[in-house]
Amino acid sequence: MDPDPNTILTFLSIPAPKLNVGLLIAMIALLAFSFLFSSIEMAYSTFNKIRVKNLAQNGNKRAELVIQLESKYDKLLNSVLIGNNIVNIALSSIATIFFMDVIVSNESLAATVSTIVITVAVLIFGEITPKVIAKENADSYAIALAPVIKFFVIILTPFSVIFGGWSKLIHKIFKSKEQEASFTEDELITIVDEAEEGGVLEEEEGNLIRSAIEFNDVCAGDILTPRVDICAISKEDSIQDIAKTFIENAYSRLPVYGEDMDDIIGILHEKDFFIAYHNNNKTITKHLQKPVHVSEHIKIADLLQVLKTKKCHMAIVVDEFGGTMGLVTMEDIIEELIGDVWDEHDEVVNDYKEMPDGSYIVKCSADLDDFFEKFEISVPDEEDMPQTLNGFIMKELESFPQVGDYFAYGGLGFEIKKIGTKRIEEVKITKIDSEEKAAE
Repeated sequence: MDPDPNTILTFLSIPAPKLNVGLLIAMIALLAFSFLFSSIEMAYSTFNKIRVKNLAQNGNKRAELVIQLESKYDKLLNSVLIGNNIVNIALSSIATIFFMDVIVSNESLAATVSTIVITVAVLIFGEITPKVIAKENADSYAIALAPVIKFFVIILTPFSVIFGGWSKLIHKIFKSKEQEASFTEDELITIVDEAEEGGVLEEEEGNLIRSAIEFNDVCAGDILTPRVDICAISKEDSIQDIAKTFIENAYSRLPVYGEDMDDIIGILHEKDFFIAYHNNNKTITKHLQKPVHVSEHIKIADLLQVLKTKKCHMAIVVDEFGGTMGLVTMEDIIEELIGDVWDEHDEVVNDYKEMPDGSYIVKCSADLDDFFEKFEISVPDEEDMPQTLNGFIMKELESFPQVGDYFAYGGLGFEIKKIGTKRIEEVKITKIDSEEKAAE
């Protein structure tokens, strides 16, 4: 006959271990509550507000409750953190009692085992698992648990008020300007980049949003057609010459100057001109629209409003001395948002032509920022950087170049290929090897 273990333990004066089922059930329940609070915290910090708002607007009552709870997120977070801490502290205390009953011979060992088991259990089932699940299903989690969350927010309100007051006091003491600041443009662009990388936005959508964010930073001087490229007519030109200019250039509007290009007296619309031409009018003066003159520093968002108010599609940009610097059209402004717009009469211009040997022939009217971005050159931190590649080359060479002139910059070789009357027209760009770059 086998000996009774209780008799042996009594004989050795070692208390028999007890498995307290009630405490075990309480521990499992508390761990479940820890799972719940952690998942709530993650779900309400990551759910898609726009999607849930749309559901609420379509009559989903739980979605409405989610939006209501989220609008008081600080109170919600306080309730969740308080509840989670109460649960975890209670779980730790009960676990210590439970394991002391199981390991009756050594209280120190019982406390150690309790700490290890509860730490692992809370990490796995009270933190990692619920947060991973809630993050993957944030919207449905937030909506499904909304009534439960409201219940806990209500019953934990006294604690939330006490600790909420404390957190407000800490907030006032350590309040910083960074906390007061809203999103910066760079942060918004980073959000757009992340959304694009995550597949939420298409590349075209991302580009449009980035253009909209940066829209108000662009000035008229950044997008103008320079004076030397303006196609204009003189008030002294004959009707036949003006008709020829319209036909050859396919513009719908032309600036009209008096004595010279610094004296723009009006804008002539193609439709108005040909009506006058058809009626055999000898002068265009009464068909001129009053020109809008603006500074090169005006933001294009403000310029757009000016053009809309004046019901005009073109503005003359003047410099600090009152001379004509260039012109900006409504189309130029719109293209800053949506990219190049070509109609059936426009000649498509490609600033970059790749050659068979891997080099590029680049038009020097190309935007300098676009050029640096295309060839992955870091933009120099200088306030007076030119706007075009032509200006950059002139700045680097410090003189008007000749065809064949060459210099290196940023790992690229620049060779002048074509020169016009007053500016460089084309340059050949080649990648240079490390030795040439070192000698740069």
